[in-house]
Amino acid sequence: NPSLLVPLSLAMGSLVIALAVPFAYTLPAYAHPALASEADLARITHPTQITFADQIQLIGYDLDARSVRPGETAHVTLYWRALASMSESYRVFVHLIGQGDTSAGGADVIPAHGAFPTVYWEPGDTLRDVVSIPVAANARPGKYAIEVGLYSLERPGERLTVSGTDDDRAIVDALKVSPREPAIYTPQKRLDANFADQAKLLGYDWTGSSLVLY
Repeated sequence: NPSLLVPLSLAMGSLVIALAVPFAYTLPAYAHPALASEADLARITHPTQITFADQIQLIGYDLDARSVRPGETAHVTLYWRALASMSESYRVFVHLIGQGDTSAGGADVIPAHGAFPTVYWEPGDTLRDVVSIPVAANARPGKYAIEVGLYSLERPGERLTVSGTDDDRAIVDALKVSPREPAIYTPQKRLDANFADQAKLLGYDWTGSSLVLY
C-alpha cells in the first residue's frame, strides 16, 4: 500500500538513528591516545622493569610528591609497554598499603582515563598514564607502600602475577601520609640545623636531667 510507505520509511529512519547514536558517543571514547614519546621516556624519574604475566611491562613511574595529607590526592605517573597482544581488558590498581595491610586509599582504573583499554594495545605500544589516588580523610599518619598491579575486568578476583614470581602486585615505592595539621614546635633553644637536606634539627629543650630534641 503506497500510503504506508512514508510512515514506514520514517520509522526505519528513526530506528537507524537510534542504533547509530550510542556508537557515535562511545566510539570516540576509545580513540587511540597519543603514545609516550622518546622525550617522555627520557624523563622517567624511576625506571623499572616489572613484567606482568609476560604481557605488560611497567617500565617506570614518577611521583608528584613524597608526602600527602588525609583528604588530599596523590598522583602517580605510570609508564607501560605492551609486550604482546591482549585478548581482554585489564584494570590497573594503585593502592597505598600500610602495616597490617591497612589502606590509606587507592584507585582502580582503565588506562588513559578509560580511553585506552588494554585489548586495543599493540606490541610495543608505550603509554604514559597519570593515576590520581584519593587519600582517605581518616588515613592515619605514617609510611605507606605504593602497590601496582592489574586484574581482568571479567574476573576481578584474578590479578596478573609478576613474571617469574608468585606475587600478584609490585611494591614500587612508598608515600608518607602526614598529619592533617602540621605540628608546631617551640624549643627552648632554637638551632635550625640542616643535615644534608635530609633532616633538620629545629632545636632542643634542656631541663638539667633530660634532653628533648625537635
